[in-house]
Amino acid sequence: MNTKKIIRFRRGILLASLVGFFASSYLLYTYTTGADLKCGSLVHGCDAVRLSEWASMFGIPTPIFGVIFYLSVLIILIARTYAPEYKPGLARLGQLVFGIAGFAESAFLFYIQAFIIKQFCSWCLVSAIAATVIFIFSILDSKYALEKSESIKELKFIGMSLVAFFVAGGLTFIWLIRPVEAPPISPEFIQGQIESFKPQVDTTSTTTQDENLFHKETTTTKSTEPSQSYASTTIEEMIFTATSSEKISN
Repeated sequence: MNTKKIIRFRRGILLASLVGFFASSYLLYTYTTGADLKCGSLVHGCDAVRLSEWASMFGIPTPIFGVIFYLSVLIILIARTYAPEYKPGLARLGQLVFGIAGFAESAFLFYIQAFIIKQFCSWCLVSAIAATVIFIFSILDSKYALEKSESIKELKFIGMSLVAFFVAGGLTFIWLIRPVEAPPISPEFIQGQIESFKPQVDTTSTTTQDENLFHKETTTTKSTEPSQSYASTTIEEMIFTATSSEKISN
């Protein structure tokens, strides 16, 4: 097989592993911390997938399997590049096994999203695409052992790719997990909400209450007048009786 094609396949596996590792790491962070999961504008099912029963397997968050998968592929690829002559057939077989396992898991999770949850997570789709690329390139790859000069060149490429990944990926990760401020509320909206929550005064009820109060006061006044009149009459009778008694005694 053409050596340049093999190198391209392995570089494709490297880049796909970095992309998949980033997606899985971000999902793992949001799954374990409950942070806001930014899903993008194309699909809106990230939270639905995260809250589903398929978000974990055996009590373990599903993204952690993706992190382990992509790290394993990266380690095998770096080992094949650093020591190309050490059991190249076994190294290639290990890479192929991981490629098949990752693709099978991604296909299964894609089926779950499409036919059971019926919503898609954008980061899960990114991971699925990365796993598919790794699977295809692992099949197209061979057990060819790089020559020393080729190995050094590819190690430099891997090193530069890792540095670029950690810089760009780190900044992107920080941007994704940043707290999002709520949009400012316009004064007109606030005023409208205040007006809608103002208690409505029932003028009819207030007038009726005033009339009842007036009627009660009038009734109370009328009820006290006979008592005052009776008291006055009793006092006059007592004075008249006392006067009469004095005249008789005299």
